[in-house]
Amino acid sequence: AKVDELVLYSLCGAELELALANKNHKRAMKVYQEFAPLKGEDPQTFHYNMGCFQSLLGEKDKAIESLSKSMEMGYDDICYIEEDTDWDNVRSEKAFQDLLAKYRDKINQQQMAQVDVMYMQPTGLTYKVEGTLADGKKLDEAALPGKGRLICVWSAKSPSCVKFLAECEKLAGKFKGQPISFVSIGYTGESGISQEEKGQKLAALLSEKRVTIPCIVGDKGMKKALPPTTNLPIIMALDAKGNVKYWAGGYRNSAIMEKVVQNLLK
Repeated sequence: AKVDELVLYSLCGAELELALANKNHKRAMKVYQEFAPLKGEDPQTFHYNMGCFQSLLGEKDKAIESLSKSMEMGYDDICYIEEDTDWDNVRSEKAFQDLLAKYRDKINQQQMAQVDVMYMQPTGLTYKVEGTLADGKKLDEAALPGKGRLICVWSAKSPSCVKFLAECEKLAGKFKGQPISFVSIGYTGESGISQEEKGQKLAALLSEKRVTIPCIVGDKGMKKALPPTTNLPIIMALDAKGNVKYWAGGYRNSAIMEKVVQNLLK
């Protein structure tokens, strides 16, 4: 990038943050339209974010049209849409509800088919399962039993992530005694507190939800090592050597997760 492009990128980013902080949605949308090409935003994310701005501004028809474009281009995290408060202004609209209904079954079918496709094609990715657990103990990867690992990455701030974690717990119970280990990596979604404090908060939530899967306290370094996705939750299936056989960002239902485990056990 040229120097002036880098300066413009920096200025647009700062102005966008300021507009969002002040809830000046009209200004934020205008700046985002300038900022997105500099950032290299992919089209489905661009239309999703534009729809969010339009919804916040009360431009209901435009918002639903933008979301439709995003989903046509491949956006598939319906669970996140359902909890994203940016869509609250259009949530009761029939056109919005019809749009989600239209894509829900289609997306589930695509995600199910994707499981087999990814297992047949090496991802070329590896991941080492290590870190400090929510109870303060160190995870010993060598001590994990089985020939495979199912890793669930989640945030305590996201209802869909907590729901996803509960599905992982049920799956671990269903496959108890099978040669596979279940591990989660949890994020509190809070800054300014120590890893130990984060572990305590995660441990409290795990106890409340009766989740027994070992939970690693996530940090920034772990996020960088994860497959390239911005969506939580993340599911990863690893073989015993740490090769990533399957990964996906965004909520996956229990049937899809069960198929991931079954393929890993083959």
